[in-house]
Amino acid sequence: MGPKTYTDFIVIRQQQQQNSNHQIVTPSTQILLWLHALDVDPYAGPYQCIHQQSLAWLLRFFQFPLVMPYVFYTTLLFVLSFLCFPWFQADFIPSSNGYGTFYLWGIVFDGEWLPLGDTWMFATFHLCFDVGVFLILFAWRVTDVEDLHCSSTSEKHRQQWNQTLWFKVMEVLYWLWRMRSVMALGSFYGGLWPTLMMNLLVLWMLFVAGVLIWGKDGWIHKKNKTRIQMVLDGCDSCLDRSGPTRLDVNYEQQQQQEQQQVDSFNVSITSTSTMKNNPDDDWLEEQTSSESSSSSATTMDRNRIKVRRKGNGENNKR
Repeated sequence: MGPKTYTDFIVIRQQQQQNSNHQIVTPSTQILLWLHALDVDPYAGPYQCIHQQSLAWLLRFFQFPLVMPYVFYTTLLFVLSFLCFPWFQADFIPSSNGYGTFYLWGIVFDGEWLPLGDTWMFATFHLCFDVGVFLILFAWRVTDVEDLHCSSTSEKHRQQWNQTLWFKVMEVLYWLWRMRSVMALGSFYGGLWPTLMMNLLVLWMLFVAGVLIWGKDGWIHKKNKTRIQMVLDGCDSCLDRSGPTRLDVNYEQQQQQEQQQVDSFNVSITSTSTMKNNPDDDWLEEQTSSESSSSSATTMDRNRIKVRRKGNGENNKR
């Protein structure tokens, strides 16, 4: 017997899937099931909130590339650029026109490599406060309150902090503070060109401003306030409910009203069609039309006879 090939493992895997009655659950779905179980468990304990927040943040990072793909992949591209490419070019020694190119692990002066610990400190600070903080804010916008709670609970949950007005104002103030720190490089190391015009940090901060304004849950993005919480397949508490949504009673009433309207409309259509296609009604219409035509003919004959009699009487008088 030779070694098993890749096709052998595929066949074994397919047989296992056919023999098993349950479907393969993705990591995001499994996290949602855990969140629903914690939400309906009355004996979750005093650390339920910590457990829920840990699962919620894990879910946000799992769904980040699915819900906000453009933001995720652009952020990934910027992070790789910060690690590999030069950040900016500046006049680090103004007295001798010492223009150099700044990297994360050092500075290059006229083709000569100068490793410095200051570059690591500067890069670490800006990666944490300029990139890391906004990355967390982007991931926070991935989920809504309806995604983190079971639909069987009738409790009205508060909206997330990042969706409130005061938190958005704090985001703008933080962005202005960090942008001021980046713009300070121009005043220290050579002005607008090339320190700020050819700067990865400036491009990143402009991208962050665009996401804060036009991104999900941004200033201009319109959120649907009447979102319906859907049922999670695999959650027993959700499946035990009578309707597919939290508004199940109104949903059933609306469905019944629509069905009644459809039935009445169908009845009216069938009644009109039977009235048009009934042969007895056609026979009656023919009879009434023939009777009306015969009556009109008799009246015309009577009028003619009267006219003839009048004419004969006048001739006799003459």
